[in-house]
Amino acid sequence: MIICLDIDDCIFLNRNTWVCDMADNMDMLEINLKRLQKILDFYSAKIFITSSWSTQLKLENSNIIYDNPAYGLPNKIYYDEEFKAFQLLEKYLNGHVIGLSGGNRFEDIRKLLEQNHKVIAIDDSDLSEIKDENYLYLRVNGFITNKDLYKIYNFMK
Repeated sequence: MIICLDIDDCIFLNRNTWVCDMADNMDMLEINLKRLQKILDFYSAKIFITSSWSTQLKLENSNIIYDNPAYGLPNKIYYDEEFKAFQLLEKYLNGHVIGLSGGNRFEDIRKLLEQNHKVIAIDDSDLSEIKDENYLYLRVNGFITNKDLYKIYNFMK
């Protein structure tokens, strides 16, 4: 099984909300990553990163490497938080990552399905138009719920 994973606004929320700055986004990300790690271990699954994060990551021996040339530049404070998020991604996902998006999630998923993989897409974008018996799309906006875990369980049965 391969999990096609989006990151921003899916498992890693923006800390700036309509009411105030919420400083719990790293906590939420870590909870999501702990849940993902349990799924990966339980099903011997792998991760394919379909997120736009794939443009600032490199893949080496199933491990992700942060490769954002803007990190550390003056007036680029956002990247400090992004790097902290990367450190969590690295902690929980390294050893499980098999690929990074070429820029089109639909194409990425279709290629994996053509290779006869069972694919679960965890994303906040609508990827429901893909129809295949080996495909499950989960719309996630911030937190991988027990309902999502139940859907994965049924899909894998």
